[in-house]
Amino acid sequence: MYKAMLVDDENLITEGLKNIINWEKLNITVLETAENGKEALKKFRENPVDIIITDINMPLINGIDLLTEIKSIDENVKFIILSGYEEFSYAKAAISIGVEAYILKPIDEEELTKSLKEIVSKLDEAKSSKKINLKKDTILKGILNNIATKQDLIDSKEKIKINLDNSLYVTSILLIKEGFTTINFKNIEKTEVLYDDYGNLILVNSFEKGTSLYQIKNFYEDILEDIRNKYGYDVLISVGKVVEDINLLSKSFKISNTVKKNILISGFNKCLTEEDLLNDIDMHFENELNEINRLIIDNDKEGINKYIDDILDNYKLTPQNIYEFATKVLILYDNLKGKFKIDNENADVLGSSIINVLNFTTLDDIKKYLKHKLDYLIEHIVDENIKLSPIVRRIVKCVNENYNKDLSLKGLALEYNVNTSYLGQVFTKEIGIQFSDYLNKIRNSVAKDLILNTNKKISDISKEVGYLDTSYFYRKFKKYYGVTPATLRELQNY
Repeated sequence: MYKAMLVDDENLITEGLKNIINWEKLNITVLETAENGKEALKKFRENPVDIIITDINMPLINGIDLLTEIKSIDENVKFIILSGYEEFSYAKAAISIGVEAYILKPIDEEELTKSLKEIVSKLDEAKSSKKINLKKDTILKGILNNIATKQDLIDSKEKIKINLDNSLYVTSILLIKEGFTTINFKNIEKTEVLYDDYGNLILVNSFEKGTSLYQIKNFYEDILEDIRNKYGYDVLISVGKVVEDINLLSKSFKISNTVKKNILISGFNKCLTEEDLLNDIDMHFENELNEINRLIIDNDKEGINKYIDDILDNYKLTPQNIYEFATKVLILYDNLKGKFKIDNENADVLGSSIINVLNFTTLDDIKKYLKHKLDYLIEHIVDENIKLSPIVRRIVKCVNENYNKDLSLKGLALEYNVNTSYLGQVFTKEIGIQFSDYLNKIRNSVAKDLILNTNKKISDISKEVGYLDTSYFYRKFKKYYGVTPATLRELQNY
């Protein structure tokens, strides 16, 4: 049902409206009432509605100002204005802002019901249109990810703005410094607009055969300038490869994703193509990671911050190199965090950290993020053997060396001639987690290293670290690292 709010400083009016209209028959529920515009605005922000019926002449915030405020939050909200004043200026102001109906008091039940029916009809139409767009967008995203085809679009019978045949096709990604926002592309021909999971805009365009690369780049540069002039946003447009078949758009999309990484070097307000890509330098960063590891163990915060700056500012790295370096630093961070039994209150998992870095658009953001992580690590590092009792130290050593075997607390208690309950309590107190959780943590840590540093199958890695059931391994791994084993391997090659 659609949600409505009634706003009037006279309680008799709002109560009367609740009773004279058959709301249920209209598929509407009266969710809120308010005595003035200020109260209505507060309630709308807390619990948005689809329809607002409001008086004009109210204290604090009047009906016209309320309409203006709410339309700035959500332009799709439908308004009916009530007034005891038959003045053209009020009606003109209300209509110019986007009111559905202007009804004079005393309220005519039939007139109000008719207006509400028209609004419901418009809302139904908008909902239907939204469903159609969602279906079309889903298919287009499927084509970009090579899991749908042009035939799926044809079979859906959806209206589409790009040509399906005899054209050139290009995908571009718009990164907007101000974050997620809405831009009107209605006047741009042969353009479909999508959003990725991070709020970035994706444009899918068709061009006539014979259109040159120069003309295509000019097309996107004009869009960039238009956005800059109309909205004042800082924008980067990464233009993908030109392809001759809509079914090949995944290739264009892949290139546009690669090109967008150049924002680390180029900054915003640029239109970049594949020609702007730098050749990657083959770097493994082994020496750099060993030095970072040494600085961490030495608790040298100042040294590590300077070293991170030196690498990212002076090594003349390509964007791909920068992301690879940041990813490897995060893997080192995660390894040391596990080694020194450092728990993070903010559910800091490796997969999420890597995804965060891959979505940064400035070098400064990456530097700050890595420094913050490593500073946190240095502050919390303590010798792993400090304060461990001899029995717990032996259990930890046994698990670290025999994690792939069928270990249990009961079996180890029997082996070391200790009461199982007592051993469990001491282990949990000194290590900070239960024995089974520690065993799973070690197994998954080893599995993570094998996933990132070998080409072994995930199922083989699962067995190698002690999990006979691969699906169970997947669940445990995702719990610890926030992503599945396969996804982590893909992130490393992003």
